[in-house]
Amino acid sequence: MKQNNSESKVMSLRLPADLAQQLAAVARTDEVSIAESIRAAIYEHITTRRSNPGFQARREKLMQREIEILEGLGVANDGKSEVAE
Repeated sequence: MKQNNSESKVMSLRLPADLAQQLAAVARTDEVSIAESIRAAIYEHITTRRSNPGFQARREKLMQREIEILEGLGVANDGKSEVAE
């Protein structure tokens, strides 16, 4: 599952030793790098979450709350819109 996107973000991950050993064994068995094995697991996790109705409901609620917060940033306490000078 190679990613063709030339833009990437480096992230670090701390794992318990036993989980790291299991991950390395899975990667060796699948004949891929540990990083590729992690990427595949993340893609699978995101795909699973996207198809979960409960997750989607929470995502929608979060989005609405974020919109309310961001909209509130543009309004002063007196209800007038603030303009940066």
